[in-house]
Amino acid sequence: MARDTKKFNFNGKERLSKRQLVYEVIKKYIEDHPNISVNELKNEFNSMHRSYKVCLLQNEYDNFVSRTQTGEFRYFEAPIKISNENIFICNQWGTNFPNVLKKISELNYHITSNFVEVSSISENDEDDEVIENPKNIILYGPPGVGKTYSHKQLISILEKGDSLDTLMDQDYEIETFDNVKKEGRYQFLTFHQSYSYEDFVEGFRPNEDGKIVREDGIFKNISYKAKKNLLDSFKPIQTLEEEKTFDQLFQEFIDHVQLAIDEKSKYELTENVYIFEVEDDAFRYKGDNWSRHDSGIRMRFDILKDMYIHKVKSRKDIKNLDHIQGLADQHATYFWELLKKFYTFEKSLKPVDTSSETNKYIAELKNYYLIIDEINRGNISKIFGELITLLEEDKRLGEDNELMVTLPYSKEQFGVPKNLYIIGTMNTADKSIALVDIALRRRFTFVRMEPIEEFLPENVKKINEIIKERRGSDYLIGHAYFMGNHDNEFVMKYKIRPLLEEYFYGENIDKIFEGLI
Repeated sequence: MARDTKKFNFNGKERLSKRQLVYEVIKKYIEDHPNISVNELKNEFNSMHRSYKVCLLQNEYDNFVSRTQTGEFRYFEAPIKISNENIFICNQWGTNFPNVLKKISELNYHITSNFVEVSSISENDEDDEVIENPKNIILYGPPGVGKTYSHKQLISILEKGDSLDTLMDQDYEIETFDNVKKEGRYQFLTFHQSYSYEDFVEGFRPNEDGKIVREDGIFKNISYKAKKNLLDSFKPIQTLEEEKTFDQLFQEFIDHVQLAIDEKSKYELTENVYIFEVEDDAFRYKGDNWSRHDSGIRMRFDILKDMYIHKVKSRKDIKNLDHIQGLADQHATYFWELLKKFYTFEKSLKPVDTSSETNKYIAELKNYYLIIDEINRGNISKIFGELITLLEEDKRLGEDNELMVTLPYSKEQFGVPKNLYIIGTMNTADKSIALVDIALRRRFTFVRMEPIEEFLPENVKKINEIIKERRGSDYLIGHAYFMGNHDNEFVMKYKIRPLLEEYFYGENIDKIFEGLI
């Protein structure tokens, strides 16, 4: 991945990023043309971008945000006014930035760069990821070629932005994989014939108390982790000069709770108690095992604010507040649990000094990886269901054509984030690649792995020549059988011979491979 960190000076402002430069150029153009209409402004600038409209009216912006999960981050938060109309300006430029330079030249505006001449600027925006590798990959080949082992190397390759051609390099360093695993950006599972959509995405199953509850599957869980990182990578860190008031922070916390409810139908206070609705002046919460309060209990905002003002630091502090009675006193435990979550949320937004131009956003955009071993052993259509369409790279959250579906059990809106990689492995000796669901084949990049000759004993090389001639290359014997401190005689007798007996069932393998086994 490559990022361009050039800064520009324009119209008296220094060290503007590319996206900030676009905003200031359009703002300057409006100042120079005080009687310009909205349509004239759109005609002047919208052609600069191939994917997005550069200028959106308020209703157009609201519509775009409502139908996308990342829409609000693709336009500047502060609109520009034209005749009392709010005009929102696109902040995603990437490979469209040369069009901006061309427009600046046409307008005879003067810009300078802090580091390089304008004419030498690359097409990569400093704020946009350059995708050089596919997001859906299947490693396939005969048994023993290291498909499962190689996924660690593949993750390191994707992290470093190296070519997939290095996958067969046995000396490639995979220490990057260890960092991915430590950071919780990696999940591994194996498909089998009874694996289902309910296991993979979401479904109902009994819990330890014998009750039927809805549970999220491994794919949904890692997608939410990747999505949170994706959204946080769009959100600028608040600077020291922009410290927020309590009301601003509390409104952001309300939005934070609402997002959790939108995604998972609840915001957990404890293991069994959760907020399920945000009202105009209160949160409404209830417990899984409560027989009463079916409609939920109200937790008023003003009471929570009062607790914060009085610097409540424990459940006991709530009980000791003379002026707080009623539910806050009866349910002090849950009020305290929510207040703790607010304190944590407030800390996560604590202003930092960004004068060094580092850490401009809440989180750095990172990749997440879901490894599906033996992907062809599962019923792909059954397991992925309606989500198979969401795997396409241009339909991922954060991409131009991002798409969401409503999940059948939770009724949540769900999309696959662009920073989630799905890596499958497939043994061609178990099932022909031609039998893989056509929908899966179209959406995945297939990387074939072959036996590495230098690690094969001479007799096995000759065995492979016979196998290739009589059964095809999908049934070759891989080098992994002979890696490490294995006793080759043991491997031939207890691993290779049984495999050949399966390949040539009903035939005399001693005759076929005379003198080789």
